[in-house]
Amino acid sequence: MTFTSTKSLLFLLAFFAQAVHSQKPPNAGEPVPKDRNIVFEAVPMFGEDTSKAYVAFHYRINKNYFVFVKNQKNTTEEEYVARGELMIELLNEEGVSVGREIRTVNLTRATLPSTGEPPSELQGAVVFTVPDGTLNIVFEVDDKESGRTFVERKQKVTTRRPILRPLEGSIPFFVEMRVQEGKSKFIVSNRGSDVVFGSRGGYLIQMYLPTGGEGLHVSWNIEGRLEDRQQEKVELEGTQYTLLSGFPQLASSENEIIYEAKPTTLAWNVLFIPLPLEKLFPGSYQLQIEFKMGETTIPVKRSLRVYWPQKPVSLTLFDLSVDALRIIAKEEEIDEMYGFTTYRGYLRFMEFWKKRDPDTTTAYNEVMAEFYRRVDESIRRFSSLKENDGYKTDRGRIFVLYGTPTTTERRLLPNRTPTEVWTYQNIRRKFIFTDPSRNGSYILTETETL
Repeated sequence: MTFTSTKSLLFLLAFFAQAVHSQKPPNAGEPVPKDRNIVFEAVPMFGEDTSKAYVAFHYRINKNYFVFVKNQKNTTEEEYVARGELMIELLNEEGVSVGREIRTVNLTRATLPSTGEPPSELQGAVVFTVPDGTLNIVFEVDDKESGRTFVERKQKVTTRRPILRPLEGSIPFFVEMRVQEGKSKFIVSNRGSDVVFGSRGGYLIQMYLPTGGEGLHVSWNIEGRLEDRQQEKVELEGTQYTLLSGFPQLASSENEIIYEAKPTTLAWNVLFIPLPLEKLFPGSYQLQIEFKMGETTIPVKRSLRVYWPQKPVSLTLFDLSVDALRIIAKEEEIDEMYGFTTYRGYLRFMEFWKKRDPDTTTAYNEVMAEFYRRVDESIRRFSSLKENDGYKTDRGRIFVLYGTPTTTERRLLPNRTPTEVWTYQNIRRKFIFTDPSRNGSYILTETETL
């Protein structure tokens, strides 16, 4: 049976479009790569008390860093718990502690973490009042069950009291701006200078503006090269910004870091610069911002990296990416991708997916991401012992086309051929697979309409 017909392709695209229409691309809730299980950033800020310096500390911890064990105290239902502790400490140049915060970690879940499960994350923030100067950061995370400890001592932060001069600003950091009930909230991306592929947002900066922003001009430009297409240079620019009177203050939130503009008698303002982060493909970029008011000009230069957490493995291997397309693409389309140089073939590959992108205003293609997530899953679940060919099997092809079935029934009866029945209620179809050789090689033998 072949699945490369136009009818199957159109059905696939329609189904994908419906499935991902209400989904967000990877954002702050998405897991970080394995080498980023624990990340943090220290941001110098200014407060209403101009005689003091402040630093905001944001942290993000993959919950699977902690070991979950069965809760022996709960005898009524299955529950797993993890316990830990984190410490944040700031040391001056003499090694004397000028700020310390210790927090306990108590996590619960109904089941143990499973393979391939997107891990959730623990986020938090604390604001320290500190003296001027360069401070050493000590960040420690302990897991009470395994005894494992993460310690980072290499990072520093420089703080100072404000001078209260026009255009005086804090260090910018990435946030997403949301307006709820007429009130602006700024959700911290909390990944340092890194940006998750497909996310939206911009820079938040605390700025002193005696004129209330009158006469302020902001311009920015982004330049960089793509991770997969070094030949292509990206150049973007803009002048948009949002200005709110007040200074940024942490708002109450369970597992997000949120700032709001707190009113003040001083000329502090919360400045938000929206950036087209959603248009950036994975790669490294340079961002330049210029603030101008009258004769005063303040330039700011920052580096940023766009990365794709949990990028499908099948998308990192070009030959595999193209071969998997045989499930939905025409042979002439496949031949074009293989028939050119690697770069031109990759461009044809991207053109194929761009035509099937439900939202061309963003770089992140939900349909492509979901397709290759399913390819990865089919390789993991349906491959033979000798070859990663799971997406080529009948079950693999059906899984890639239609996703996880509503129900799966396996029939293993004496003197009967092993059978699996996959039912999809959303498309009102049933697929029946049999294993006549009794070696795990199921083939599609029947399709029913419900």
